[in-house]
Amino acid sequence: MVLSSNMGTIVAALGSKLDAKMRENKYEKVVLIAHSLGGNVSRNYLNHVKLTYGHTALSRFPLVILLGTPAEGSELARIKSLPGVSAQLSSLTPIAENDYLTLLEQSLSDVAVKRSNNHCTPTFVMAGYEEHPILGHIVVSQSSATRDATELRGFPKNHIELSKPGGRDDGVYQWVDAAIKSCLGGGYQCPTEQICTQLGDFR
Repeated sequence: MVLSSNMGTIVAALGSKLDAKMRENKYEKVVLIAHSLGGNVSRNYLNHVKLTYGHTALSRFPLVILLGTPAEGSELARIKSLPGVSAQLSSLTPIAENDYLTLLEQSLSDVAVKRSNNHCTPTFVMAGYEEHPILGHIVVSQSSATRDATELRGFPKNHIELSKPGGRDDGVYQWVDAAIKSCLGGGYQCPTEQICTQLGDFR
């Protein structure tokens, strides 16, 4: 499925900028943190990294933290009147009728199998989901927000609040902060040395 021009532009722009940063700075570890549709854009980018640069390059992304990401789409994708809901949500109809999400899911599943077969470090995926509705509606369901996640956590927030911590005592902030510190310290399956039998890296 071809993305809408707006979504296609977003995906291409992110890929171009992150690729340039990775080649320039030679980062050993990158933690991606994304909210809502940004999570699917990030998932798309990881697929791009593997296809363009190889498994070793993908190993530089050991941890992904997704907040309210509609991996299976959203039943509210056709509703434009909810506050904070962007026009891009139309790209997130439920996965059963969404070729883009279906192909993305199949591609990522294929990558995961190949990485396992080639002894590559897996990407650890943490998924946070909303427990409170907006105007009586849960924007992204728990099952959609946590699909294929390694660790999941619900928060007493609505979809918009999920990405706006109220301070260092906020539950989402503490969860994300602890994960990043653990990753940098070698936890959360974020080893210092990546092992892959397949070559290929940012170049």
